[in-house]
Amino acid sequence: MSSVFQAIVADFADDKVYIGGTCYPVGSFVVDLLNQSEDVHETTTDDLIAMEKLLFPAAGMAQAEDLLYIDIALGYLMKKFRPLLPFPHFFTEEQTKTIHSFLQNDEARQLFAAHNAAQKTSEEHPGEDLGFLHAEHPILDNGGFALAFDELEGTVRALCEFMCKLLDEVRRTYKELKLVADLYSYRGVHDETALLNLARTVPVDDVANSVWQYVDLPKDETKITVGKRYYFTNYREFIITDFFEGLHRNHYPRQCIICGKYFLVTNGRRKEICDGDSGVPIPHTNKTYTCRQLAKRQKQKEATDESPVKALYQQRLGGIRQDANRGNITKAFADCARGLAKERKLRALMDNDYATGAYLTDILKPQLYADVRMRMAVEGGASG
Repeated sequence: MSSVFQAIVADFADDKVYIGGTCYPVGSFVVDLLNQSEDVHETTTDDLIAMEKLLFPAAGMAQAEDLLYIDIALGYLMKKFRPLLPFPHFFTEEQTKTIHSFLQNDEARQLFAAHNAAQKTSEEHPGEDLGFLHAEHPILDNGGFALAFDELEGTVRALCEFMCKLLDEVRRTYKELKLVADLYSYRGVHDETALLNLARTVPVDDVANSVWQYVDLPKDETKITVGKRYYFTNYREFIITDFFEGLHRNHYPRQCIICGKYFLVTNGRRKEICDGDSGVPIPHTNKTYTCRQLAKRQKQKEATDESPVKALYQQRLGGIRQDANRGNITKAFADCARGLAKERKLRALMDNDYATGAYLTDILKPQLYADVRMRMAVEGGASG
């Protein structure tokens, strides 16, 4: 039963991904993840803890009715993830019904009820003959009871573990890829080297062992091409591969300067405005402006020459100001942070290797603040 969720099979050929009988531009799944923040990956830590407690049934639940709660929780999570690509191909309504039928059939409930009763009696009265339980739980007379229960409990556990792991994978991968996409979305940042340096900060050690094989794929109605068919054991393996395969094909995630949504740049890396709907109504009509129409109306142009070094520096100054206003850091800490950020900006303007390399990390809040604390400690100042 759980095996239906254990592998994501995807075919990569040229600049396309084929999955579930549908073709997507490579990198599409990264963009979809970045645009699903409200519905999917902002599940709180409390939600995850609650799910882990509910969805990890120990052998011998207190009540067989716990299967009902597991059924409800799994159904909720499947519905929650269904809009996120590629899960529409897996978490279908039919699949939800299949899981429901599996967890709520009479035999499953009888197996759990009988096992729980036997376990409880054994704990309370060690060594007592359990024959009297057979009247209330006839399924205990089945010679294969123990094996049947072990298989059932193992499948339930595998389903639950998969869903809890998926929650964690989506949250983690979103944070990593959003950091890269946001930095590359600063106005005027069009340096491919800068993006690749950012991309290298994403951990990939846990996605290096995906199984794949060469397969024939349709190129058009009359021709075929050779592609790679990957068998991914989890979501993170799939989404990170989609990201780097996208970079390999010059497909980049970028945030639209008009609507704020992420889109996939597949040609012309200077593109900063998507082709989608801005959501802004056109007066006296039932239509809305596209992002390009609205940009033209607002006389906004895509930046081509603004320095990425200065853009990152200005962004960091804004973050320092915000932290100071909120009381997260002291005035002394903020002053030191501004000074250190300026030093790094000036160095980057004079040293292109630094600008496209270490500067991209040095100007980020975690590294900058860590270095400020070290500097203030050496100088004897108070940290933020």
